[in-house]
Amino acid sequence: MLLQNYGVNNYVWVSQMLSFIVGIIFVRCEVEILTSLTLFRFNKINNIKQTSQLNQSSTAYLLKQLFNQLAQKYNRTYEETLQELQDKEAERVKTLNYSEKICDHFIAACRDGTIGFGWVCPNDKQFNHCQYRHWIPVDFQLFKKEDMDEDLDYEELEDMIERQRQAITQGTPVTAETFAIWKAKRVAKAKEEKDREDQLREQEGIFSGRQIFEKGLYRKDMEELDEGTADDDFMQKWKDEQKAKKEQEMQIEREEAARIEKENEEKEKEAQQEAKEEPQEEQM
Repeated sequence: MLLQNYGVNNYVWVSQMLSFIVGIIFVRCEVEILTSLTLFRFNKINNIKQTSQLNQSSTAYLLKQLFNQLAQKYNRTYEETLQELQDKEAERVKTLNYSEKICDHFIAACRDGTIGFGWVCPNDKQFNHCQYRHWIPVDFQLFKKEDMDEDLDYEELEDMIERQRQAITQGTPVTAETFAIWKAKRVAKAKEEKDREDQLREQEGIFSGRQIFEKGLYRKDMEELDEGTADDDFMQKWKDEQKAKKEQEMQIEREEAARIEKENEEKEKEAQQEAKEEPQEEQM
């Protein structure tokens, strides 16, 4: 019994140790994988940076070599040519006599809203340079107060209408009395036109629903319907169609019955003829 317990305990202990060792191995593998991935990314980033730096340096080196070749063609070096260009630029600035005054064309372009990357100073077009400054100081007043007041000076719509009305010299002035007279004439004219139109419609026998009720025309129709003297054309037409349809169906049935009766008679005659022929064949 003790041996059995001892063996079971050893088995449990060994299994626990194996699971612990396997866990350590897995953790170490994960750490190595993460470390390798981190190093791979770091090396990739360094390679990209080095490549970009090499490209930039190679481009600058190539441009310098091309410039040196062009300079050697005229027996000049890069440094000598660069210094000569700088001296020419300084001499040009000195001879052009640049001023601290702001260019009027630049100010006008700023006020008009035409300034931008595509704007070219008229002095540059005419003299190939502009000796005045193209910039706006901090305390510079671009728009004057008088210009802003002119933008705000506008006329109200009511004042403009009144001014235009006062400018009219022909016609009758509109007052309460003249407007009342004009409205009465307009209403009378509209009533006359409506009466004339209604009269023409009555002559043609065309009435609106309101006219039928006002004139009491619907009562006459109702009385005729109550007395039974008025015939509904639609219903009469429908009844006639139904009657004709029924007669046609009955005619078809009669023809079909006559056809069946005739066929039965022919079959009976054939049966009788066959019955007469059978005894003669037996005698023979």
